[in-house]
Formats: sequence, C-alpha cells, structure tokens
Amino acid sequence: MLSILIPTYNYNVFSLVKELVDQTSKLNIDFEIICLDDGSKITFVENEAINQLKNCSFSSNETNLGRASNLNKLVEKAKFNHCLLLEADAFPENENYIKKYVSLINENITIAFGGVIYSNEKPKNNSLLRWIYGHKRESKNLDFRLKNPYNIVFSWNLLISKEVFQKFPFDASIKDYGFEDFIFLKKLKENAVPIHQIENNCIHQNEETSIEFIKKYNYSLQNLKKLIDSEQLQYEDTSLSALYLKIKQLKLDGLVAFTFKISKKIIIKNLTSRYCSLFLFDFYKLGYFCLLNKNKHV
Repeated sequence: MLSILIPTYNYNVFSLVKELVDQTSKLNIDFEIICLDDGSKITFVENEAINQLKNCSFSSNETNLGRASNLNKLVEKAKFNHCLLLEADAFPENENYIKKYVSLINENITIAFGGVIYSNEKPKNNSLLRWIYGHKRESKNLDFRLKNPYNIVFSWNLLISKEVFQKFPFDASIKDYGFEDFIFLKKLKENAVPIHQIENNCIHQNEETSIEFIKKYNYSLQNLKKLIDSEQLQYEDTSLSALYLKIKQLKLDGLVAFTFKISKKIIIKNLTSRYCSLFLFDFYKLGYFCLLNKNKHV
C-alpha cells in the first residue's frame, strides 16, 4: 500500500524510521521504508540498524548522484504505487501522521502535501537565521496553503503516486544543489496536476548554523543561474530572478552588485548574530545574484 522513501546524506535517520515503523505497524497495512544514502562522507552505525527493522532497508550509493537522481532512484525502488517522500531531518508532529496519509490513499488522492513547521524552541544565536527563515517563509498554515496550492509545497512530506512521479520525475541532469524541487513542482503546475493540501505537519529539525545556511543558499543561487543560462528556468519563474531582471532592465544591477560587494562582510556579521534580519538576507540574496550575473568573483 505505502512506500516511505527517505533520501539521506550525512545524517542519522534511525529515530525517524523507528517512529514511522511504530506508527505504520499499528495500521495493519502493507508498507516499506527505504532509505538511500547519497554517498555520505560521514557514516552513522545507527543507520545500518535500520535493516533490522520491520520492512525497512538502508543502502548507499557508491557515488553522490545529487538529490534529483537519488529521489528518482528511490521511487524506482518503491514496490507500492503510493510513495511518501520525506527528508532525513524531518519528524512527524503527531502519532496519527501516517494514519492521515493512509486515509487519503483510500480516497484515491494522488498528491498531498502535509505542511512544514519548526520548533518553538529558539536555537543558539549562531543558528538563528535558518530557524527564523523557516518560521517566517516556510511554515504556512492550511488556510494560506489552500489559497496558494502550488506556492507553498516542498518535495518532502509529500504523498505522491508512483505513476504520477514517473510521469513527471525530477530532472536528472541537475547534479548541483538548489531548485531541483522547484522545477519538479513547476511541471506539476504546468500540467494542472492537483496538489491536495492537508494539516499533517512534519517538524523540520534542521540544525544548520547561520553561516552553513548562507553557504548552502550561495550554492542554490549558483545553480539557479545555471538553470536560467541553460533555459531550464526563465527569469520570471522565481521571485528573486524576476526582481533581478527588473533591476537589470533599469540598469541598476551594477549598483546593487557593488553595494553588496562592499557591504557583504557587515551583512554576514548581522546574519550570523542574534539580531539577524530577513530584510538583510533578502538583500544578500539579490546582491549575490547580481554579482553572479556580472561574472565576478563573489
């Protein structure tokens, strides 16, 4: 009935899998949990113990395939038509998490997104940026998501039929980090594939420091530029690149890039402090993208 698929990288996913096994076993349904590590540099002995749990498997790619290809491979491995895609650093908000998704399978719903929330416990000062960003930009209530069914969706905590996924798979040509899920969801929207929004949150237990989050965002913006240059995305597709295009048309992109370059250290100092500002982070992203498009060292 249900294949639960978890891509992993440098993460101990045992506690998540154990919780999912406990919840699913109570429902007396056919299920499997497949964890596929994408060539991690760090080994967790706990992950190997997953193979001892009921209907569970943990294996590793010999080399890093990238998130897109790893997810495609996971879905290919799935033996059931309904797949629940999860992140390694996610955790169900309540004990009826799997039960809610099973009820949707019984209703023949092919895609459903349950929502993402973040802990109310404030992290250390050097990790505040990711926590604040998650609360303000990613955690949206059901009413908002129902009004914006394609805008607030992630490619995890996502129930999707194998048939639909294989019709619109992740773009395997994308090897680098960033926007691979955006292209996947864009294809669903363009083909009018309905996404059912429900209240079935996962807690994103992301523990990145602010500087780690900034570096990851840098990689994602580098990939965004590559995707636009290769015409896999258009400038109008994302709010950031659309804003950049307007600034470029006004011939202000050079000024923004210059301002970013001379203020970068000050901005990073703010973003890694207890006073981190999302407004400054938005300017950081725009300035970084402007500088990238000027083909200058960032």
